[in-house]
Amino acid sequence: MVNYLISLIKELYLTSVGLSSKLKRKNHDKVVFLLSFPETSIYVIDELYKKYEGRLIVCYTNNAKSSMEKYINLNIDLYNIDSFPTLLLKVSPIVRTATIVLCDNYFAFLGGINFSATTNIVQLWHANGAIKKFGIEALYALKMNKKDILRYQKVYSKFTHFIVSSNKMGNIFHKSFKSDGKLLCFGYPLTDYYFSDNQERKIVTLKKKLNKKVLLYIPTYRDQNLKSIKDIAKIKKMFEKEWIILVHPHPRDKFLIRQLSDYDLLNQEFIGSSLQDLLIVADCIITDYSSVVFEYTIANPKGQIVFYCYDMEEYSKTTGIQSDFGDWAKPMIAKDLEELIHVIQSNNISESHLINKLWNEYTTGKAICQLTEWIDQIYDN
Repeated sequence: MVNYLISLIKELYLTSVGLSSKLKRKNHDKVVFLLSFPETSIYVIDELYKKYEGRLIVCYTNNAKSSMEKYINLNIDLYNIDSFPTLLLKVSPIVRTATIVLCDNYFAFLGGINFSATTNIVQLWHANGAIKKFGIEALYALKMNKKDILRYQKVYSKFTHFIVSSNKMGNIFHKSFKSDGKLLCFGYPLTDYYFSDNQERKIVTLKKKLNKKVLLYIPTYRDQNLKSIKDIAKIKKMFEKEWIILVHPHPRDKFLIRQLSDYDLLNQEFIGSSLQDLLIVADCIITDYSSVVFEYTIANPKGQIVFYCYDMEEYSKTTGIQSDFGDWAKPMIAKDLEELIHVIQSNNISESHLINKLWNEYTTGKAICQLTEWIDQIYDN
């Protein structure tokens, strides 16, 4: 009965969105950005604003609300997707009559809108590669009922284009979303940041402030206790004479953020630093299944990568891991604390050029420029 009611509410939600999207509104020349990952999308929005200013509209979820404060006094329209009245009266009609809609995630309300053939819905996503399975390929999707899967598929079918850094990621999008959307081989827009002129100067400046190497732990988001944090605390005690140990939790992982204090892993000097800047100065990163490694190989190609996969077998059964992860990442994988220590002490520079060949073949630092040129061509035709 509960599942039936939830399913009914979702259907009513999509029906309401579909009806409201038909409110009288002329087609417009705005560029609409659907935002739910501010930590990866704000840089892109800033660059788009330089180009389009008042033509840019940002529709954001609640978790991005604080990030919108910087735009309040600028010539830019902002709408909260999670406000149902705003979604119905503003967002849905604006999105339906747009020619260009950029997304950084899955947005359920898209499934309720009937778009014209002239609408381009471009999935930027929030990563330039994938280790975890997602979409229809994720193992949790097997637990969904047919109606839920159809609702997801309805949204996936709306994506007309995918921005990719590699054909490999393009194939993953097509499989994960069961979509035949066209690939825009521009590279992941956020990686443009690592090609800017002041990056080398920034590295030198930050390194001068530090008299140790930087080891950065970046676990993927989990909805349960992160057991490995105890091991990272042990690593800190072992290596603190030589290394500064930093932990960058997923912004939505409130439990891990509390754990950092419990295990004395808060580093006040670096609180508030962007992940992008931390990647630039990190001599070694430890992660598990996070796609951040595909940024790191661009940000710091001479750095060391360690995958601390202490629960790989369990994770592959609950969430799902891309089938070839164990092949290309094998030399960098540690499955227990002893192996983790050994890999760190080996001090081997990771084969970043091989990873980039697989995952960053189209990354040149000109992704946003190529994207805006493509948008302009759409409007010119």
